[in-house]
Amino acid sequence: MNKTDKNYGFTIVEFIIYIALFAFVMLFLVQFLIGILESQVQTKAREEVINNAVSAINRIDFEVRHSARVYDPTSVFSSDNGQLSLATRKDPGIEETETYVDIFLNDEGRLCTKREVSGIVCFTSEQVVVTALRFEKVEADPEGAKVTITLEYNTEMQENKAPYTLETSVQTRGYY
Repeated sequence: MNKTDKNYGFTIVEFIIYIALFAFVMLFLVQFLIGILESQVQTKAREEVINNAVSAINRIDFEVRHSARVYDPTSVFSSDNGQLSLATRKDPGIEETETYVDIFLNDEGRLCTKREVSGIVCFTSEQVVVTALRFEKVEADPEGAKVTITLEYNTEMQENKAPYTLETSVQTRGYY
């Protein structure tokens, strides 16, 4: 008798091996995708923190450069929750020669400015928290301030906080 019949299919052992290989491939694929997503979240957090830090330091630089002098009585130096008060001749009120601008942290950890005429304006995102804002007075002619600011992403997950610190020194121009 001529055997031309072929048995098609596979055994239970082959089936188990195929399932195991498929499971390993899926496990590695899922782990890879989770790693990509975690990396993307961390990159987004780091980018948000750096953008806010640069924006904040530029804003402080702008305010100090456009002021006439540092106003010591309401400034808080050498503290991680510092405040810098500036006297400026730019846009004073009626019958005034100068006005005041305060740079400070609000209760939510956002960097804000307060002007006598326009009130409080916060200019860091709600997605970041300023953990330290330190001012040191620079005794020079013209006077100025050394500014150190530390920000981190506003999250409970420690690995995504992405803390970032910037430091600069800036002097008043005195003629505004």
